[in-house]
Amino acid sequence: MNEFDTTTTLPAQLQWLTGLVPAALVVVVVTVLLVVVWCGYRAAGARGWTARTWLSADATGREHERVAARIRRTWPALAKEWRMSRRRPGLTAAERWLRGRRLPAHVRKPQVPAIRTRVDAYGIDIELFPCSDGVDLVTDAKLTRAAAALSAAWGGQLSWTPRPGGGWVVRLALTAPNPNPPVQAVTADPTRLWCGRDERTEPVHLDFSVTPSVGIHGDSVRASRFVASLLAQMAANPDVLFIVCDGKTPDPRTGDYGFLAGHPRARLFGDDIGAARARLAEVVAHRRQRAALMLPGSGNTDFWATGPQPDCPLIVLVLDGYDTYLAGATAAARANRDAVRDLIILGGRAGIAVLLTANASIPKKGLGEHLSARIAFDSATAALGTTAAARRRATTNAPGMAHLEHHLTGTTRFRAAALSVAMAEAVTDTYPPRAAKAPALGLPPASTD
Repeated sequence: MNEFDTTTTLPAQLQWLTGLVPAALVVVVVTVLLVVVWCGYRAAGARGWTARTWLSADATGREHERVAARIRRTWPALAKEWRMSRRRPGLTAAERWLRGRRLPAHVRKPQVPAIRTRVDAYGIDIELFPCSDGVDLVTDAKLTRAAAALSAAWGGQLSWTPRPGGGWVVRLALTAPNPNPPVQAVTADPTRLWCGRDERTEPVHLDFSVTPSVGIHGDSVRASRFVASLLAQMAANPDVLFIVCDGKTPDPRTGDYGFLAGHPRARLFGDDIGAARARLAEVVAHRRQRAALMLPGSGNTDFWATGPQPDCPLIVLVLDGYDTYLAGATAAARANRDAVRDLIILGGRAGIAVLLTANASIPKKGLGEHLSARIAFDSATAALGTTAAARRRATTNAPGMAHLEHHLTGTTRFRAAALSVAMAEAVTDTYPPRAAKAPALGLPPASTD
């Protein structure tokens, strides 16, 4: 028998192998398929096509998930480009495998801040963490320099705030929410006035009981429309009286506050500094009369202990135009400044709220230091007492945002509400039926100058 002839012995000797080969082939094929699927899933995940994307309820959410994936994918290169990375202080895994042998600098992967994204309906929150040794590679100055490039690469508007515990929270706004109050949010309550929405679309409110004086600086058009929206919310409240001095026009009925021209409890004035002086003197007299009724022992030493009442309403004084009524060295301007200072300091407890607007800024010495809050639009952050560099950073940090600086809550950035045509029409259509009567404490009569 030929020693190479295995026709009789091969099947018996390799009987176990004949059943193993097909199983091995199946295992190899399945393994290759799993590797391909896993690599495809990772590649799809790097571009935002993961289960989280498909489980999103709407197309906007899926699009934002894809943007978040692009942020995570491009962050290492952008961080290296804008000097927000460093050489790793220790050995990499490859260098440990090489027994401590250092790799060339161009081969070593740089260390960049860890990143985490959270998606919502209007944008993405990007958390940038410090390194494990506590070093924060990201600074406000670096973010300011890189803001334009990051916004262009990620397709949105950037703003950022320090993160508790170190690092930064960068907000990428993809969809701007409507800052105006929804119909159901208008309550005519002076302790809960809708101002707009912050960077995370949460409502921002103003409470006259704790913020009786507000200085509003910057773009006069935006400032006036913002103040008008506040007044419109209170127009249906029968316990609120309005005194509006519009320094931008001689006829206030044709200005930003013309929607109040027929209001039974509103008094409008134009840019006549003499008329404003007389009205301010009268309001100061009201404040003193109310203060005399709130002496210790009277049982009521604070207007807000009971709130606005029909016989003691809240007076909202608007001076739209610091330059018109208060600036200058004339006797009328000095008298107006003294009256406004009196109302800002002492008017809150007597139920008098003051809204003061200015194109540039209100001097910190004198009036500005006594304001309860200040609101600045864009580059008008000069009014908040910052340096030129800080103004540039603030404008780059939050383009199109208003900055609210409150003496209790600090600084808040928000998209300010503005008086819309629909809101103005709703005000004129829903004047309260209460007829004008002799106002208490000599309050202004129900007529329009």
